[in-house]
Amino acid sequence: MSFITLVYHELREPGTFDDQRPVTIDVADGYEDALPVPLFMLKEDFSTQMHYLVEHGFNFITLADITAYYYDKKPLPEKAIHLTFDDAF
Repeated sequence: MSFITLVYHELREPGTFDDQRPVTIDVADGYEDALPVPLFMLKEDFSTQMHYLVEHGFNFITLADITAYYYDKKPLPEKAIHLTFDDAF
């Protein structure tokens, strides 16, 4: 049994970034950083992806499920998927 992990970084509204250039973001320590465009996704595209996963019977799993899978040999459901969000804006 295995699982898929989808990694998301920034979800944005249309028109809030230029998809041809790195995107400037504010960082907690008071400086700006520029991130490559592939790290950004439009909220409507994210919503479309989530609807697809639900409609096609994917089962969302947690870190606790993954820990139990590796350490306790607990089986995961078919079509297991784990979502992660790094610095989700």
